[in-house]
Amino acid sequence: MNERFWNELQFLKDIAEDVLRRCTVTMKASYTGEEKDTALLIPGGDNKYPSFWVRDCCMNTLCGLVSGEDMRRYITIMASCGQNGPETVYLKNGLEIPPWTLADHINYNGRGVWYPGTYDDGDDQGKGDFGFYPPLGDNYWFILLVGQYVLQTGDKDILNEVFAGYRLKERLIHAWEGYNTDPEIGMTTSDYERYAIDWGFTDTIHKSGKLLFSSLLRYNAGLTLAVLLEEQGEDASEYVKKAEILRKAIVETLYDKESGWFYAATERCHQRDVWGTLYALWSGILSEEDAAKTAKAVAAEYKNGNNMVSRGYVRQILRSDDAKPGELAWQALTFYHGKYDWYQNGGYWATATGWLFWALYLADPALAEEAVCDYCSHTREYAEQGSPFEWKNIETTDLSGLWYGTSGALVYQGVLRIAMEEAK
Repeated sequence: MNERFWNELQFLKDIAEDVLRRCTVTMKASYTGEEKDTALLIPGGDNKYPSFWVRDCCMNTLCGLVSGEDMRRYITIMASCGQNGPETVYLKNGLEIPPWTLADHINYNGRGVWYPGTYDDGDDQGKGDFGFYPPLGDNYWFILLVGQYVLQTGDKDILNEVFAGYRLKERLIHAWEGYNTDPEIGMTTSDYERYAIDWGFTDTIHKSGKLLFSSLLRYNAGLTLAVLLEEQGEDASEYVKKAEILRKAIVETLYDKESGWFYAATERCHQRDVWGTLYALWSGILSEEDAAKTAKAVAAEYKNGNNMVSRGYVRQILRSDDAKPGELAWQALTFYHGKYDWYQNGGYWATATGWLFWALYLADPALAEEAVCDYCSHTREYAEQGSPFEWKNIETTDLSGLWYGTSGALVYQGVLRIAMEEAK
């Protein structure tokens, strides 16, 4: 990589640190049974989402820039206030909270909200517009957070600490067992009628069948759980074996060897999943030959105008695969404002940008450097408007989510991985 890449690496680290500072707020909160000032990592620096979001917090810690003290506090909140116990909780309108499910977000009063689209933490958390079961990914992000904490701090003892009556290790095992999973191959699933959201960044998308992204999360969480258990001196071979079965199933079920792309689901929204394909490469689930083919396919689309990428921001599916060109990106949206190139209906996001950098690096390091520089240039250009953003349209005339956490933290994680590979 050239000198400019190394300069931009430092710039992106600075951006990530700045964004994480902006996203860390001190609130009067009741997570420990008494109201007190509590530092929380929320999704964006503009307080667009005024609650403690489980997945965003977990994702933001993976860049290594969040302190161990802060991560321990977030783990404590999630385990004490944000994970259901051993019994199913039935809500109004046919919604359910399965056992050991992590909340979508946790309000400052210490009560969990298991469904997107609402801050109501009581019995009425929606009518199914955001699924009849909570998003499937949060259980696995929780495990990845704990894995990052132990890796970063060396504190293995936390696994035996008791939170709300259960050891953390037990909570992680139950979280990985999850719900809506195929009992034989382990992939996450969603019924068409009583569906579950795949994961939080597609929480307005109605997918069905076997699902890609949350299955990838479950695979990574399974390997992480195995490492955590092994460090406790336990036999974790069961989880390694199940993770390998899951890996093979994901590839056999949703990978198109001819094109090199993964599909988002086997039934509804059986469309090529850009983020899922990037994250699959990031997760290393493909053979060397197939990974090279997929990286090459990603590189080709990167060069293809705005079909996949706009100034480093990544679309969830290719424009050329839109269900209704110029109108509808995904085949089924449950929460639709009638806007195109907007939010999850065709907007471009930076959450997946770090994964994009890695995929391009596998295909052509020079192309990865070009993408890094383009993203950095855009971030500088729109600094006064609050970049990096959660999402934007092609022209950056419509955007939302200022100083967004994952748009800093995960992007830096991507370039850091390239830097570490270059240093070998």
